[in-house]
Amino acid sequence: MRNFLPLAGALALALTASAAEKLVIGVNDPVCKQTACSCVGDLAIRSYDGLIAHVRAAAGIELEFKYFEEPQLLQRELRAGQLDGLVCKAWMGLCYAQQAGRSFARLADVTLPQGEPRELFGLFIVPKESPLQKLTDLQGKRLVTGMTNAYEKSYLVEETLRDAKLTVQKSAVFKCQNAAVELIEQRADAAVISSYALRYGCINVVAKPENFRIIGETSRRIPFITFMVETKVAPAVRERLQQALLALKGDQVPKDLLSAGVIPPLPWDPEELKK
Repeated sequence: MRNFLPLAGALALALTASAAEKLVIGVNDPVCKQTACSCVGDLAIRSYDGLIAHVRAAAGIELEFKYFEEPQLLQRELRAGQLDGLVCKAWMGLCYAQQAGRSFARLADVTLPQGEPRELFGLFIVPKESPLQKLTDLQGKRLVTGMTNAYEKSYLVEETLRDAKLTVQKSAVFKCQNAAVELIEQRADAAVISSYALRYGCINVVAKPENFRIIGETSRRIPFITFMVETKVAPAVRERLQQALLALKGDQVPKDLLSAGVIPPLPWDPEELKK
């Protein structure tokens, strides 16, 4: 009996340690096969299977990824306390964490393939036959922007227009696809879409990218896809996880991640979250 109690205690500790090092991660990545809009189809290029296997082998941490095509479903799971971490657009993750009253730490950012911008920003586009050639030509024109859930298509646009001292007639739509429709049906002169949308987004459902021209971009860029974990997760576990993630660079990047590498989180502390 004297030997049984220490053995039971050791077993309990082992089970506790094992449970502590399994993290449930909610994912909403617009270029991931499992979470991109269904209309995107083959343009969704990314899978996280290789990253999960690497973290398991390198850090001894089991990551259970739960994929959400609809951001609202991810938000609901987060509020219910079902998620230890998030892989999503940085603005979305920061907003959802604050709304849920939870504290998260960004560990790393996942970049797009080599040659693609590592940050997120807004692109000002017009139909290819439009006479508009540059941002200053937008003065007094009809501009379609995005909702405030997409920082690059709302707050960054406001900042860019303000810096350029431009006044436009604005309307907002939820998706880049809808913005393209507004241009095609001539209800707008220009539109702002996410920087990845021409190549990887659902805008391709309504028109070919070559049917549009880029006349400018937002004056600032922000982090794109970030990997964040709740601060309640043990610091030692978070540190091991971060080290494993940041090791994914060069020839160590899993092919299915279709990324130039995982990088330290780009600094960003949006003022809008403080208001």
